[in-house]
Amino acid sequence: MILLYVLAEKGEYQPRSLSVAFLKPIAGEDQATSAILALENQVENFDKVYGACADTRYSISAVTGKGSFAELVQFVTD
Repeated sequence: MILLYVLAEKGEYQPRSLSVAFLKPIAGEDQATSAILALENQVENFDKVYGACADTRYSISAVTGKGSFAELVQFVTD
């Protein structure tokens, strides 16, 4: 399986659902990029409203070429 996008977070904060990023369906020709942007915008909006919801985050995107799987594994195992 190829993962297009992964967001990992660390911290002692109460979990919240990022699924609300998709209450408005993603449409258009570049749905992968639009979905990633919707998710990242929701993370930012939660942080603006409630304060930082994680101590640290790491994400990878095979759509944009951001991050690396090896660094993601290192992040989640530290």
